[in-house]
Amino acid sequence: MVSLAAVGESDNRDSVEAGREATRAALDRLGGQADALLVFATAGHDQAALLATIRSGSGPAVISGCSGSGVISGGRSRETTHSVAVLAVRSSALSFTSLLERGLAADAEGIGRAMGERARAADARALFLFPDGLTGNLSALLRGIAATAPEELLVFGGAAGELLQFTHTFQYAAEGPASDAVAGLLVGGDVTFDVAISHGCKLLSIEHVVTRATGGTVHELDGRPAWEVMREYIDAPRDTLSSEDVSYLSLAQRDPETGSEVIRVPLGHDRATGALFFPGELRQGTSVTMARREVEEVIERAVQSAAELAARAAGRDPLFVLHADCTGRGRVLLGDAVSDRLLRPVQRAFPTTAPWMGFHAYGEIAPLGRHARYHNYTMALCAAYAGG
Repeated sequence: MVSLAAVGESDNRDSVEAGREATRAALDRLGGQADALLVFATAGHDQAALLATIRSGSGPAVISGCSGSGVISGGRSRETTHSVAVLAVRSSALSFTSLLERGLAADAEGIGRAMGERARAADARALFLFPDGLTGNLSALLRGIAATAPEELLVFGGAAGELLQFTHTFQYAAEGPASDAVAGLLVGGDVTFDVAISHGCKLLSIEHVVTRATGGTVHELDGRPAWEVMREYIDAPRDTLSSEDVSYLSLAQRDPETGSEVIRVPLGHDRATGALFFPGELRQGTSVTMARREVEEVIERAVQSAAELAARAAGRDPLFVLHADCTGRGRVLLGDAVSDRLLRPVQRAFPTTAPWMGFHAYGEIAPLGRHARYHNYTMALCAAYAGG
């Protein structure tokens, strides 16, 4: 039983042509057929036209994925308005099931429970997960999955993003794009996975307490409006949260299971009350520490993390590598040098022939200890290996 994977990409600004080019490039490398497609694209595309073209050109293959602020493939990070990449997988040893659940904002934990149950029924080894990055409590989503899924299930992915407008993102399935939804791909069969994460943030010696919060919304830090506290860390304070602020404002929360830091970034601001929305959730009573990115540490930790991931494979070549990297670690951090300074040094840990695809996300999903966590300002890598 042979398992094969390949990546196709396109920077064509015509959404129909882009979908056709990327799909054809991936499928041609697999002899024209695939069992599953993962699709990542930037939000400048006509999402419905793009997905319809990919669906029409891929036969019965299941489809999943999402939009991002950039696409990672072919050794490049492409944070442009019109970019798309397709990872195609063909294997008689694997099974694939595409999931799409709508209404994330209304019932994130309930959706998670439903997805966990689907994973258990499918005897899945992994759930690749792509939720809306702007509307739902993603920590609650992951709690729901953990409550019903097999304990050994790998949950990995990233939150859908867009072009730093903070309006709406897109989640993909064969029937087309959705928003305020969760897309997922269940993978079962003769396959194993390994994961590595790194964030490269430096903790400051300033601690705050979440004094009022509901769900993913933090109303107060230290008894003051949350935005009032966090804007004090901006060199030129503004009246409202901007894309520049999101690029470097962060809080570190101690993970109760592992003791590691989990980075939290606000992605929404209520100007009337000063409340901030954190898709990763910060519960009332939680102690958090201000954190800032350190460019050289981001690069050093990412390269080290990838090298450790490759070393654990003991010479085995991956079937493919999935890469979710925070939007705040892309062009807003490294300008036009993202590919040269970060992406290519990370990829050197693996053979150049390894199919590698990812996107710049509004939050990354990867395990710490036994459970999946939602992260920000983080690189998450998942290497898949055919066989046990």
